[in-house]
Amino acid sequence: MNRWTAALLVALLGLSPALTKAQNDWLDTLLPANHLLEKLPAVTVDGQDEAGGLFDFIDLNGDGKKDLLLAYRAQVSAENLDKPHDQTLAICFYDPKGGHYAKLFEEDGPAMKSIKVLTQSQGQRKILFVERTGDKGSVTTHGYAVLSGKILKLFELTTPPVFVNEVGNNGKVDVWISSKKVPATKAEAEKIFVWNDGQQAFVSKTGEVLGDKVLEPTFTPTAIATATPTPTLIPTKTVTPVPKKPTPVPPKPTPTAAQVAVAPKATAETGAPVVATTEAPVEKPVEKPVAVAPTGGKTLKVSGWWGPEFELNSAFAKLKTEIVPTRVKENDIVKLGQQATAFFNQAQKMGVHGPDYSDLRAGYYTAVARAFKDSGKMAEAKNYLNMVLKGHPRFKEALDLKAEMKP
Repeated sequence: MNRWTAALLVALLGLSPALTKAQNDWLDTLLPANHLLEKLPAVTVDGQDEAGGLFDFIDLNGDGKKDLLLAYRAQVSAENLDKPHDQTLAICFYDPKGGHYAKLFEEDGPAMKSIKVLTQSQGQRKILFVERTGDKGSVTTHGYAVLSGKILKLFELTTPPVFVNEVGNNGKVDVWISSKKVPATKAEAEKIFVWNDGQQAFVSKTGEVLGDKVLEPTFTPTAIATATPTPTLIPTKTVTPVPKKPTPVPPKPTPTAAQVAVAPKATAETGAPVVATTEAPVEKPVEKPVAVAPTGGKTLKVSGWWGPEFELNSAFAKLKTEIVPTRVKENDIVKLGQQATAFFNQAQKMGVHGPDYSDLRAGYYTAVARAFKDSGKMAEAKNYLNMVLKGHPRFKEALDLKAEMKP
């Protein structure tokens, strides 16, 4: 351990010079020999900002004693100090029996952006959020539960252009998410996850669990779900309506087998009783190997990265085979999200919804996972692949990629 590091720790911990050598024996166990201490990022405890520094003392363990937080990096030459680098967060609990701090937890990753500590009322459990910034604006948030000398990882959340805010709410810990900006209020959040003691997880009102996943770069606009407005017809001249005689309704003939196959849809609209059929139902395939929507080869006269006109299948093929690998290789995830959003917006304008739209999304994210895998970024590849399989556990493209990624 560096002399100045040891001296600083000794001063902070209130140790006498006579005990310095004895204390160095355990201080050396906290940090590697070749290290550089770095200033901790912004630290917020239960909504109150803490002063930044090389060390911070916070009661994470809930036992009334101050635990030690510090950040360090690998030692480098002076000319490389300002270059981007990874950073390690170390958390040390105080051991009253030994009279010193013991390191119980470390987390490595890109430079830390912020640390938030919120108190969960049950058992005074602490929820620790560590936010790290990657290239091109990507953000990774790690969530941990801390109680009784144990640190349990809750999730690792990757958010490309998605904004996350962790807040304390009357003894509950909430996670607010927005695709526009960091939500300062519940009204600005598009999704809200509340800590659920029974499930030991962050759960939304719809039952979605915030877990080890990658949040989608954008959210579906609410306008897409609204009904298409009926145009108002303006008559060109005044016409006096003539009462019409009621037209007699002929009795319905007995439906044939071919008619029975389409009877359910007609009866749903008219209210007529459903006619049963003895024909064996056609078995639906388990999963589509390639996502293709039923557009009948239609095109939209709208220009974009796909060309002067939008044709779903050709644009989707270009997105998967050209746009995704290029953007992942350039590490430009923000641009990738923008181009993918443009594609999916046009797909919805063509009437692609429901399972077909879901298949397109799964195919896209599988392609992203494959691109990360081909670039050697296995952690990112697994994150995207896990997201696909959680929603489409039998999606063939994703299962094939999973088999390829097995060691």
